[in-house]
Amino acid sequence: MAASAQFTRLSQGVDQQGLPILGAIPQSNYIDALVFPGAGNASDNIPTYTDANGATWYPNFVVIGAPGGTNFYCSMSGTAAVPSSSIGNGSGSELNPLIRQIPRGTTAISIAVSGACVITLSYFL
Repeated sequence: MAASAQFTRLSQGVDQQGLPILGAIPQSNYIDALVFPGAGNASDNIPTYTDANGATWYPNFVVIGAPGGTNFYCSMSGTAAVPSSSIGNGSGSELNPLIRQIPRGTTAISIAVSGACVITLSYFL
C-alpha cells in the first residue's frame, strides 16, 4: 500500500541548544496498528511512498510498540509464531523487539501474540 505522506527520517532529537537528547526520536508520520482479539498472528505489509518525481521510497526502520507486559513475537523473514517447544535451528521469531532495521526486500512484518492486544508499527526512513 502506498503511503499518503513521506516517511519521517529517523534521527536523534536535539534540545533548544542543538545538543543531542539521548533516546529521543521524532514521531513517525506513518503508523499502522494490528488489533488482536485473542491469540494469533498477523502481517503488516511494508508501506511505500512515491514522491512527486516518481521515485519510490521504502522505510529503513520500524519501531514496534505494545502495551506494558504484552509479549509478542516478530519475524521479517516468514510467519511469526509463539513457540510451543524449543527451537534450535535459528528459525525462531524474535521476542519483543523495539526498533529494527528493515532488511532490503522485506515485504511484510509478521507478529504473533498469545492473547488480546494492540501492536503498533511506526515506520521511518
